[in-house]
Amino acid sequence: MTAQVQVKKVMSTKLHAVPTSATTLTVAQIMAREDVECLLVQQGGAFVGIVTDHDVVKKAVARNADLMRLSAQEIMSYPLVSIEETASLEAAHELMGSEHVRHLLVTRDTKPVGMLSVRDLLDAMPQRTP
Repeated sequence: MTAQVQVKKVMSTKLHAVPTSATTLTVAQIMAREDVECLLVQQGGAFVGIVTDHDVVKKAVARNADLMRLSAQEIMSYPLVSIEETASLEAAHELMGSEHVRHLLVTRDTKPVGMLSVRDLLDAMPQRTP
């Protein structure tokens, strides 16, 4: 990974969100329909957490929870870990590692502007030939 490449060059600019009251079933259906690995959880106009496909599986499905009753708030991960859009991909990689997360909220002057996933980092890596 090259330190010169900024997060904004590879981040996703579309933010998908659900309210804290959304059911886990709704969360899973939206993820499938939008073909995304995570949804931001919103309360009162602010993002308060994130629900990932990992959260759905580990905190709901594997525990045989009632997906119609368990809310996004109950399975979300928080607090959100964020990074400024001008940060390097190397800094994003280090932050993901130190915080043990696979998704970062990308901000511009503290305002949300995108998401960065581990997949985005992998896709941005230069192709290497043996």
